[in-house]
Amino acid sequence: MAPAGTRWFQSRLAPETAPDGTVETVVLVTRDVTDRKPLIHF
Repeated sequence: MAPAGTRWFQSRLAPETAPDGTVETVVLVTRDVTDRKPLIHF
């Protein structure tokens, strides 16, 4: 577990479309990658 302080997060958004192609909702998934930060190049 990382100590208190700065946290790093990775997010991904994806539209959910209606049959006519319009965007009805947006799904957002966010995860804490603080412990993996040294391994990830942003």
